[in-house]
Amino acid sequence: MDSTVKRRGRPPKAKSQENEERLEIEDTLEELQSLEKVKQTTFLEEDDDMEEENNELIDNELDQQSDQQSDEENDEFEQIDDDLIDFCGDQETSPEITSPEWHDYVMSKFSDDELEDNKYKPGEKCPKVDGLRRVAELLLGDLLESNIQIITHANQGNFVTAHCELVFDVDGQQKKYSEVGDCNIEATNAPYNLFPSSIASTRAEGRALRKALKLRKTVAAEEVNLGNDNEAASPNINLEQKYENDAPINNALINAIDLICKRKGVNGDSFVAMEIPSGKLNEATFGQGKEMMVKLNNYGDGKKNAVPEHLVGYKEGWLKV
Repeated sequence: MDSTVKRRGRPPKAKSQENEERLEIEDTLEELQSLEKVKQTTFLEEDDDMEEENNELIDNELDQQSDQQSDEENDEFEQIDDDLIDFCGDQETSPEITSPEWHDYVMSKFSDDELEDNKYKPGEKCPKVDGLRRVAELLLGDLLESNIQIITHANQGNFVTAHCELVFDVDGQQKKYSEVGDCNIEATNAPYNLFPSSIASTRAEGRALRKALKLRKTVAAEEVNLGNDNEAASPNINLEQKYENDAPINNALINAIDLICKRKGVNGDSFVAMEIPSGKLNEATFGQGKEMMVKLNNYGDGKKNAVPEHLVGYKEGWLKV
């Protein structure tokens, strides 16, 4: 018996056939891979085309929206321009406050019910105090303060004097304007003569408002139209005697002068010495005291009426010296 053991194996033919099958499979795989690549390339190209088409559609839509928005904005701007033109066309150019045209410009701002005829000057219109308040805030600015002080009371005689100080916000700065007003009970129409302090206060406010508005050719209606015929401006009437100007100055008027000196920064001693020969305020007459009040009130009303240098410098306690 042959002891040689023969190795079992595939026949040569079967091995060759296996190789061929393997090659065919590899070729098939390569072909499939190639087809897949072609397919992916095609899909990518289609996606690019689609994306480009979509981008084009989006751009077109955005352009349309932008054109529409631009048209709307242009229409809106045109409307704004038209409104501005109309608005500017309606605006009245105001003259300078120091110009000769300023008075007539201010008077044009009053309504008919804010004006009265001056009974002493036919044809002349006088603004009422309520109208002066409105127009002053319209042209100058907000009224911040309105302070009234009664200088002489009705129980001191028939003559009442009041002092008014107004503070306006003019272009961000506080501007003060002050004046005095009088009321003679005997020369005031009824029933107004029952309220002399109110009449004097209203007249003082009207004068202060006229000063603030730089009105030069008119007076407030309450200054002239509340008086009776005894108060008419006639050369035959002795106004000094009528208003008791020769009477001695009273404490109320002295204190008022001191108050105005303090507010205006005026040296009281120097000012009184310039107005009264004796230089002593308590020796002045009532009429002289009133005249001093008017002069003090006019200080500070523009550069021309600035406090003179030799009168600058208020001193506390000057009345006691």
